[in-house]
Amino acid sequence: MKNQVEKQHQTISLIKEKCLSLLTGFLFVTLLMGTLLVQAQDKRTIKGNVVDEQNSPVVGATIVLKGSTSVGAIADAKGEFTLTIPSGNQTLIVSFIGMEKVEVP
Repeated sequence: MKNQVEKQHQTISLIKEKCLSLLTGFLFVTLLMGTLLVQAQDKRTIKGNVVDEQNSPVVGATIVLKGSTSVGAIADAKGEFTLTIPSGNQTLIVSFIGMEKVEVP
C-alpha cells in the first residue's frame, strides 16, 4: 500500500513538472509573439523619389537610414524607392556616385 501511494505521489509530481514545463514554454512563445508584434508596429514605410537639379530621376541612388548598415533601398528606373524604418525621428542619407551626399531628416 505504501509503495502505491509513493508511486502516485511520484506520478503526480511528474505530471506537475510536465504541466509547468508546457506552461513555461507557452508563456515564452506568447511573449515572443507579443514582442514581434510590438516590433512590427514600431515601423513605418517611407516612399520617395530621388531626382537631380533638372528633375530627372537618379536611377540607382542609394537611400540608407543614418547609423544603420542594414536598412536601405536603391532608387528604381523612375528614381522611386520604398523603405521601412523604425518609427520616430530618423534621418535618411541619399547618395549617388559623383554626387554629394544629402541628409534628409
